[in-house]
Amino acid sequence: MPKIESSMTDQKLTDLHPPDDQEFQSLSVVDSTIGLGQSAGEDHHMTDESLSEADAELEDGSFDDEATVQVSATRTEQLYRSSLANACTAARICDELKGQKIVVLDMTELTSIVDFFVIVTGNSRRQMHAIADEVNRKLKHEDGNRRISIEGYRTEGNWILTDYGDVVLHVFTPEGRELYNLEQLWADAKRIDWQTADPSSGSSTSDESDGT
Repeated sequence: MPKIESSMTDQKLTDLHPPDDQEFQSLSVVDSTIGLGQSAGEDHHMTDESLSEADAELEDGSFDDEATVQVSATRTEQLYRSSLANACTAARICDELKGQKIVVLDMTELTSIVDFFVIVTGNSRRQMHAIADEVNRKLKHEDGNRRISIEGYRTEGNWILTDYGDVVLHVFTPEGRELYNLEQLWADAKRIDWQTADPSSGSSTSDESDGT
């Protein structure tokens, strides 16, 4: 599989992944000078089961650095539909768990690293963990997608990122969402109306709203 070749700036590559947790950093493009802020007074809610699963994946090589930076340069219509379906599934789970300002960005015309960004705001660490856990349960355990990396889950930061290869889920605190402003950073990406998109046909429409 070919290595990444991208015309993106180093800054944009840096902002793909939050470098807040050394144990979970998986991309060499991460700039260690940029960290995630911590919100005072936040509760830190993580289940032993979730932590054990993450530790097990680290031990068995699931978070493989080489796998993280290898991508396919071409996308077939079938692969695009599969990626779109995963992105819409993640967005709907965010909605079911009361996530706010849900945005799905189609990245396929901008980079070969990822097909879709799913961006959502959570109002507490408990809610952020619930969203990340449920999306992982659905995409990985039920649908068989591989989780390449997860960052920010075991810290008190303001950004949890889960990378499934074709889809990257970004769960922010309100402060983190405003600070990193991925929608502006990737302003050229088309917004997907995840509520009406039809992955089976590969059709999607632009959505100019900020979600719910």
